[in-house]
Amino acid sequence: MLRSLIDRGAICVVITQGQSRFQRQKITRLSISGLLAGCVLITQDARRVAGYELLDERIDELLGCAEPSDELRHLWVYRCLLDVWGSKSPWFYARCLHAIHSGEGDVEKRLADLATVSRGDWATDAVRFVMIGDRYAKDIRPVIESVGSDCAMTVHLTAGKYNEGFDASELPEAVRPTHSFANMTEVQAFLDRELTVASVAVIGAPPPIAPAEWFDDTLLVSGARCDLQCVQDVARAIIETRR
Repeated sequence: MLRSLIDRGAICVVITQGQSRFQRQKITRLSISGLLAGCVLITQDARRVAGYELLDERIDELLGCAEPSDELRHLWVYRCLLDVWGSKSPWFYARCLHAIHSGEGDVEKRLADLATVSRGDWATDAVRFVMIGDRYAKDIRPVIESVGSDCAMTVHLTAGKYNEGFDASELPEAVRPTHSFANMTEVQAFLDRELTVASVAVIGAPPPIAPAEWFDDTLLVSGARCDLQCVQDVARAIIETRR
């Protein structure tokens, strides 16, 4: 299935949550690592923005002070965002989409480097995304919340332990999967026979990589001026996606 999609021109990536070491071991055991070189996107890697350890150390120092400061309050928001990126949240998926769209080759490196695409650059090239997953709450719903149900195509594999008692008909229509299939044979048949470029809607605007209500102009300016490179890089990335 992967070979067929790649031969048809698709960029295939695995998006997974957990510790990088163990998630990569799983890919290797499945004997598909050769098809996915540079295309395994893991929450732990997204969270570990270069220099994050220094941010933790600074926060620890400030927590030891007698009175809370504006610096502590500001840095804490940036620190919380790293945790948001460390789970399958809408903003983690947005990071993945920016990494996929921002160039060719090693998508993993672009995720680690916090690669983003501005609104102007995003609009110059159509972005189409199909998410296939068996966990509605982790694989399907956050993608819909990130880009909207009318943009990304979501394919829900309803087999397995995560779907016991799950019924998509009970969900509001706006957050239902685009397609649902009972097994991988049905998924593959859909991909082979029905999926076309035209059937997947374009994502017209760059999805936000951070909750909008968390970062006002004051917080972004203070982040861009921070002496911690990690915070500077995060602030820069958020600002870039809003241009």
